[in-house]
Amino acid sequence: MVNESTDSQKDVSLDSLYIMAELELVLSTNKTHIVAENEGK
Repeated sequence: MVNESTDSQKDVSLDSLYIMAELELVLSTNKTHIVAENEGK
């Protein structure tokens, strides 16, 4: 029982870390697109 709970907690933390990395990637690409659009004007 204890091992199962710790495993699920590890999965959740890994998922949240992956989501955070994904969000940072999207935000960084959005910033690059915005900068490129502003320079285009």
